[in-house]
Amino acid sequence: MIQWESKPRIGDIMKLLAPFLRMYSDYVGNFENAVKQLQTWTSKSSKFATLIHEIQADPLCHHLSLQHHMLEPVQRVPRYQLLLRDYLKKLPGDSEDKTDACKALDLISAAAQHSNDFMKSMDKFQKLLKINEMIDGEDIIDPTREFLKEGKITKIAARSGDQQERYLFLFNDVLFCTQNRKLITGGTSSYKVKARLDIDGMKIFDGENSKYDHTFRLESKQKTLELQGSSDDEKESWMRAILGAIQELLRRKETFKALSVDKDEMDSRPVTESGEDSFHLGLRAPRWIRDDEATMCMRCALDFGLTRRRHHCRACGVVVCSRCSNQQAELAYDSNKPGRVCRKCYVKLKGIDAESPLSPEEKKLSFTEEDTLFGSTMFIQQKSGWNKLWAVVTAEDLHFVRAPKDVRAVVSIPLSFYNISDIDSGDVIDRPFAFKLIEKSGKNIYYLSTECKELKKKWMAYLQEGIPDDSGRACTL
Repeated sequence: MIQWESKPRIGDIMKLLAPFLRMYSDYVGNFENAVKQLQTWTSKSSKFATLIHEIQADPLCHHLSLQHHMLEPVQRVPRYQLLLRDYLKKLPGDSEDKTDACKALDLISAAAQHSNDFMKSMDKFQKLLKINEMIDGEDIIDPTREFLKEGKITKIAARSGDQQERYLFLFNDVLFCTQNRKLITGGTSSYKVKARLDIDGMKIFDGENSKYDHTFRLESKQKTLELQGSSDDEKESWMRAILGAIQELLRRKETFKALSVDKDEMDSRPVTESGEDSFHLGLRAPRWIRDDEATMCMRCALDFGLTRRRHHCRACGVVVCSRCSNQQAELAYDSNKPGRVCRKCYVKLKGIDAESPLSPEEKKLSFTEEDTLFGSTMFIQQKSGWNKLWAVVTAEDLHFVRAPKDVRAVVSIPLSFYNISDIDSGDVIDRPFAFKLIEKSGKNIYYLSTECKELKKKWMAYLQEGIPDDSGRACTL
């Protein structure tokens, strides 16, 4: 550089030093292991973690994490390569330094090949570092973890059905559902993890929420979440991203062929009321029935009130009273901790062969969820006027209940004794989309009404097909 004024050239120097850059390959190759070791000792040793924190807080470190500084040497070789390419573009064609600069570029490119391949994953790793600083109390750094998607979403509360603002971070192996902690002093927002769901074993379903649009449901080993997008496009975007992560994980697993066999075996197993097959009972978190979906215990049919509170079975998710859930069983999905379960699940989880005899209250149940063929909201005309209830049809009866998961009916209509008919000119009805059930003896008439034309057609079809013909044979819905 002393002779720069008379002989401006750097190619000869770079050519001389380029072979030494191959030493960076060892550093790059050991980078993943170094990060793992840092993670291990940070979690194992509180003194080590405190020391690292103190060093990172030093102004000389520009308040960057140790992982950021460890990344700098990995980026150095590609930077030299970019520098020489830029230098050659601006170098005159007859420059004496061109031959040496081209030779230096070849040597550096060979040394940088490994670094360049690794840097593709480093961009994602830097994103991990950034997110790790945003999430409180959770170390998400893992060399095998890849960031996929993030964004705002609405969570539907399992018990109350309320809408809650959440922020999702989706990775190739895990989904974090977080709550944004807005800082009063400004700066970068921080997020508190409310739920962590492993992609391994996750299932995704389209929404069935009659109250909210754009919903979908995630079921994992740890928890079940009902989520709502702001639009159909946002919902589809999240569902595609999560489904893609699930499929990619299955593709990578060496045992995916064995899993397909297991699925066939699982399909033949009985399904419980909450949609959980008995094989999975206790192995994965159930979907909780919301509080507003049941006005009574789903096991004994006694009404909830000031003295009879709602509880949830931690195995199947149904809403039950304290008397029907006064036993506990170990739940595998919750690290085998004892959890409150209903009598039905307790028998299955404990491997008791015989079911306990039905109580007098259980014998009063109008129907069980397994009996239900179809259900929706419907209006029924009573002495007090039109009442909006939840209607469910079984093989033999039409039941009206106060909430979708109730098991004791307010009104039950035995379909074999009734004919279904559309409204005629002689009926004085002040609601649209109405039809009627006429008792064959002519004594009683029930006037019913749905909320739309399509639902009316569906109900009339179901009820007509469900009424036995003159021979007494019941039609299959």
